[in-house]
Amino acid sequence: MKVVMGVASTTINPFPVPFSSNFTEPSPPLIQNDFTANYMQLKYDGTGINHPVTGFAFYSPSANKVRLDGTDGTIFNSIFDFNNVSASGEVSNRQLTFINGVKSNQTTCFSDFVVPGEPLFTPDLLNTSGAVFIGVQEDALYGPLNAWQFVVRFIISLPPTMY
Repeated sequence: MKVVMGVASTTINPFPVPFSSNFTEPSPPLIQNDFTANYMQLKYDGTGINHPVTGFAFYSPSANKVRLDGTDGTIFNSIFDFNNVSASGEVSNRQLTFINGVKSNQTTCFSDFVVPGEPLFTPDLLNTSGAVFIGVQEDALYGPLNAWQFVVRFIISLPPTMY
């Protein structure tokens, strides 16, 4: 998984040649954790769920909410409200789905407490998750970027790379 996010510093530090004897791993930067991003993923869980999903994600730790708008053949909106958590630690989730597009009268609504699939990130995510510097990588859109590999331990362990 590739995650491109703003960091506290946009400058690329000149590091010694990888595998040189004088290389020391840099400290992870803080990240910008209030952000909007587009996403594309393949939903697959081995039980028959196997389809692409694309949309926009709005992460707002300042409002304590994550909003996902997207399409997987239907159009959906899902809001995780971390201000409203059950005694068992589940988060309030509201979903609205338009079965055959927004002009359709076929909609479904869902509101319940769930284990969220979308966490709220803290600015020190790279540090607290034990991120490892994996070098400077060339991105077609942004040019050279410092890359960090870490594991997100939320529902399942995911190994994204953050730039």
